[in-house]
Amino acid sequence: MTETINKPSNKPRSRAALYWVLGICIAPTVAAFATYYLVDFTPNTQTTNYGELLTGQLALPAMPSAKTLDGKPFDIKQLQKKWVFVSVDSGACEETCAKRLFTSRQLRAITGRERDRIARLWLVTDDKPIKPELLAAHADLTVVKVSAADAAALPVNANQALNQHTWIVDPIGRPMMRYAAEPDHNRMKKDVSKLLYASKSWQN
Repeated sequence: MTETINKPSNKPRSRAALYWVLGICIAPTVAAFATYYLVDFTPNTQTTNYGELLTGQLALPAMPSAKTLDGKPFDIKQLQKKWVFVSVDSGACEETCAKRLFTSRQLRAITGRERDRIARLWLVTDDKPIKPELLAAHADLTVVKVSAADAAALPVNANQALNQHTWIVDPIGRPMMRYAAEPDHNRMKKDVSKLLYASKSWQN
C-alpha cells in the first residue's frame, strides 16, 4: 500500500510574512498616533508639560516672500523631517527675542545625539540690521526674512503678536505646539524629550 505523504503547507508561513510587512507599513501611523494622542501634552495642575497642543493644524503654507540672508528663496519644506523651533521677530532682536533664541539653542544642545533631529528657524519680518555677534552666537540657526503677512500663517493666540510666541513644528510641517514668548527652559525641555522619544521609531 502506498502511503500518502502530506507536505507541510506554506500558507501559515506566507501569512506570517504578509502580517510582518503590514506591521512595518502601519508602524509610522501608530507611532504618530501615539505622539499626538497618547503622550500627554495638555497643560494642567497635575503635569509639568505646559506647551499648548495645537490640534487640527495643516502644514504651513508656502511663504513666497521668504529669503535667506544672502537673498536666496527659502522653502520651509527644506526643514521637513525635523522638529523645528520657530520664532518671529524684528531683525533688531531685543532682549526678549535674544532670550528666546538662547533658550532654543540650549534645548537643542542638551538633547545630545538627538540634536540633529531638531532645527531652529528665526523668521525676521523687517529690514532692521541683524547684529553680527548674534548670528555668530547661533551658528545652527536658520535665519529667514519674510513679510509679516506670510509669517501670519503661524497660529497665534487672540490679541497677541507674532513675536509673543514660540512654536514647535512637527516633521511634516505642521505647527504642533505653542509657547509663550519666553518659555520656561526646564518645562519646555520635558515636552521636547517626550516628542523626540515618541517619534524616534518613525522619524527619519
